[in-house]
Amino acid sequence: MLLRPLLETSAAGATQLPQRFSWLKKVSATNANKLYSTRVPWGTHRVEGQRALQERQEHKRNDHGPSEHSRKGKIKLLTPYDLSQRIETLCMKGDLRGAISSVKEAPLDAQNAVVWATLIRSVITNGKYQEAYRLFIDMKRRGIRPTSRTYSTLLKGYAQIDDWERFPLQLDNVCSVYDQLRQHHGMVQPDGGPDDELSNIPYNLLITIFGKAQRFQRMFDVFNAMPPKGPLAPDMHTFTVLITAIGNRQLSAFATPPEGKDAEADPLPSANELAYKNASDAKLIWRQLLRVCRTPDSHAIRAILKPLSRGRPSDQNFALDIAHEYLGLSPPGKQSIPAKLPLHEQTLEAVLATSNAARRYRYTLHYIQQVIDSRPVLLLNRKHMDYALHAHAALACMDPGESEQALEMLQWMLRMQALPRAPGLDRDTGGIGPQIKPATSTYDIVALACWNGGDWPNACRVFELMTGYSRDQFRGEMKAPPTSSSRQGLRPSAIFMSSFIRAATKTYDPENVRQALNILGHYGLDNILEEVTDPGHPSQRKLRRQDSNRAFYASKLVEALHIALPQMLKSADYDQVLKTRWKDMLRRAEEIIPSRPVREVGQLRSS
Repeated sequence: MLLRPLLETSAAGATQLPQRFSWLKKVSATNANKLYSTRVPWGTHRVEGQRALQERQEHKRNDHGPSEHSRKGKIKLLTPYDLSQRIETLCMKGDLRGAISSVKEAPLDAQNAVVWATLIRSVITNGKYQEAYRLFIDMKRRGIRPTSRTYSTLLKGYAQIDDWERFPLQLDNVCSVYDQLRQHHGMVQPDGGPDDELSNIPYNLLITIFGKAQRFQRMFDVFNAMPPKGPLAPDMHTFTVLITAIGNRQLSAFATPPEGKDAEADPLPSANELAYKNASDAKLIWRQLLRVCRTPDSHAIRAILKPLSRGRPSDQNFALDIAHEYLGLSPPGKQSIPAKLPLHEQTLEAVLATSNAARRYRYTLHYIQQVIDSRPVLLLNRKHMDYALHAHAALACMDPGESEQALEMLQWMLRMQALPRAPGLDRDTGGIGPQIKPATSTYDIVALACWNGGDWPNACRVFELMTGYSRDQFRGEMKAPPTSSSRQGLRPSAIFMSSFIRAATKTYDPENVRQALNILGHYGLDNILEEVTDPGHPSQRKLRRQDSNRAFYASKLVEALHIALPQMLKSADYDQVLKTRWKDMLRRAEEIIPSRPVREVGQLRSS
């Protein structure tokens, strides 16, 4: 009722308008009458609004996307995140060229340092080092400023290279990246910059790269240029990679003299002089580490033990003192102290390698027993036990009883790998598992201990444990083919047979030598020696680094045949057919691996 007078006033006012606005008079009067006459009950507008809202929601559920017209009206811009995802997808499909083109052809708004770092990482991971460096330069030409993460990504790819003699040009590129990195941090440091921009990770990678490339003057230049304090200062990882590089320094590092020095000024050091220099330099870096970081970690200890183990006796003693102080591994006769750091598998392996390199074989056995007695036995693995067996083999030259202890340790390993693990860290009832299972190299070491100790019975026992055959099956004329009692028996290697035949020869009993020759004939001389003469043999490809002495022991096997067979051929107790077979075996061994003549050691007693 309050609205009607107002509308009537509007309609009346419209009648007083000029003639040219007569159409407005008709419209105003009509609308006023229509609005007043159209009265709806209270709440009707609210119900209709809810119905309209439900209809709109139903339309959204049934709609599968915008219409073609609306798609043309709304264009989604390419973001750096989408471009990075596209790069990773293309690189996973192997389309590196497509990934590079997608970045270069993308709008500048979609390009940033993260996108280019993703592209550089994908390219350099596939071994395209020169292409990655070109992309780094192209990135800067486009006005995109690299960050510390960009430098870390590029240098991390270069750190994968082990043989730098094949990539001399890339080493120049690394030096150029280092110079640009210093300029970058020089521009960032005055105004502070983000926290991740001031990082020493690129410098640690540079130390690793120059160490692998045997460019130690460059490596020390990088280390000395780092500030003593701040985020760019050396930390624990810096000292660790520096000591690791020093421990791997070779004579080739001195073949190229530093810049500004004459090539003939300093003669090349000998192997021993190089080992002593590495130990001295590593000890100097170790003292700096203790001043900066106070307490080292397990990685630093493992790194320092390698160069010290190859140094002078004083350096080796210093390495064993580090193991005692920080790892709690006390040598024989010293009181045990609490460990400052937990003992890991890799750290224990480094300690055992150090004690064996120092020829402290009793220390090695004491460390192993100390781990078994006072620490969880699950820490031990096959490599640790091989070091202990090497110690027994070395001590067997002076004490024949060490071969018996080596055999007992081998049997303990077989029991521990067969028993299931106990719950928790129970070391009294449970086993260790397959990590301590003896391998072919393990049996080789025990056979070496039996040879050094002149222990033929235990050598035969090791053969039975290794192959599953009984030694009695190879006695005499072997009327029936031997049968194995184990499906998982291992085939003897050239190292094993060399020690096995020498152990038989050391007894001066022709029947023992004949038994060893029957075993060699059963497996075949060609089958055993092809592991060291055929470069494509699976064992060679798998164990070329670990068993670098395989060829040496193959020649030792031929040498053992030169010792044993002449005495057997002189004996009148064997028929001509058997002697002809032995002559063919010796001739075949000479064809495969020529051996120098050896003098006869002793005489086999007559049977």
